[in-house]
Amino acid sequence: MADEIIELPTRVNRLFSTFHPRTEPEQDPADVARSVSAIVGETILAEEIIALRTGSTSGGVDPTVLQAIAQHFHVLPVYLTGTSDEARPVDRQLRLLSAARDAGVRHMALRGNDIDITALTRELSRLAPPDHSAA
Repeated sequence: MADEIIELPTRVNRLFSTFHPRTEPEQDPADVARSVSAIVGETILAEEIIALRTGSTSGGVDPTVLQAIAQHFHVLPVYLTGTSDEARPVDRQLRLLSAARDAGVRHMALRGNDIDITALTRELSRLAPPDHSAA
């Protein structure tokens, strides 16, 4: 897992899938684009956000836009601009947040420096009610 590459679309999608209430849908790309536009001071289209999510960006990705997306979702910019190794700790925390949200956890206090976030995430995922939306 330490060598696993976390591609940019995976990272962007993780932000969308993490930061919404359990009973509500993901944030709309148009809303995120408006927020990012306000942060960077230039127009960013919803299509650009969608392209980042699907990996269909043509040319390079503006690091300023990635930093603004990170700011919108309140995560460290390195999650979107750094290497997989740099992004991995944030990704583990996001997985934990998602699992806690899906399990209905409202408050959590983690103490100590020997916490296995992966194991905790796995346990919280088992507590989450089954997803019947696909049925």
